[in-house]
Amino acid sequence: MLSQDRIALNRKMRLSLAASAPDLSFYIADDDYEIDENALSAVFAFNPDASTLLTVSSSNVWQQVGIATLQINQPKSLVIQADELNAWDIADLGMTAFKGWRSDDFKTEVHKFNVQRVPDDKYLRINLLIYWRSKRAS
Repeated sequence: MLSQDRIALNRKMRLSLAASAPDLSFYIADDDYEIDENALSAVFAFNPDASTLLTVSSSNVWQQVGIATLQINQPKSLVIQADELNAWDIADLGMTAFKGWRSDDFKTEVHKFNVQRVPDDKYLRINLLIYWRSKRAS
């Protein structure tokens, strides 16, 4: 069940950013990667939380909730031109990609966002928290 949610969320974020920000260094947190310290980059992490049994039957239905995090890292030394995307633009693209989104099988959906600025000496670091939930039979 978690694997289906992870695949759907990762795929949506990867495809959305590939289309909207093709020059962005983008990584999935589960993969091996090394952040380029001289470029705008983003890391997408799938974080499941609670599972709740909704119905007891021959195929139990479970609700799963979690938060997917898009961490955007913009080096403070990086000069961003007016026509280039910055960290806040990437956060906007992430929110736009998931507003009203449901997975292809309609089992996973996003229902809330939260944006956090994370203090850091080297980077303008922004976390876009994407709250998701799913209902799946086991």
